[in-house]
Amino acid sequence: MKAPARVWIIDDDKNDIELMESVITAYMPAVSIHSFNGGEAALRTIGRIGKDIAAKDILPAFIILDLKMPGRDGFEMFHLIRSNENLVRKPVVIFSSSQMDDDIRKCYNLGLNAFVAKPVNFDDFVKVLHTMVDFWLNTCEVAEDQQEE
Repeated sequence: MKAPARVWIIDDDKNDIELMESVITAYMPAVSIHSFNGGEAALRTIGRIGKDIAAKDILPAFIILDLKMPGRDGFEMFHLIRSNENLVRKPVVIFSSSQMDDDIRKCYNLGLNAFVAKPVNFDDFVKVLHTMVDFWLNTCEVAEDQQEE
């Protein structure tokens, strides 16, 4: 990793959040994780970026977003993320138990960076999450924002 990175997790399932946090932290201890239990929690923070939260203190290297959430689902959250000037270039990966072709097609049509199905098997879950985090933090080059603080 070039520098300590931050990953956002937006998911309505507390168990999935805790599992992702523990898997990522065990794999890359230097990574900072900011988790949101559902879309509304994420929106409260997104709305504060640049106001009472400095962008440099909160912005993620990439976002892991669940698709099927009550209230604001992953599609709506993606639209709101992309409409925020601080997050517009941040990679967003759908990590969902859905494997419906219509959902996958819609994600790519909307411009999501990737759609990854959540494996049911624990070992596969760990392997997929390691691969995802490694790709976005170590392999892929992501444009950095040039905003002044």
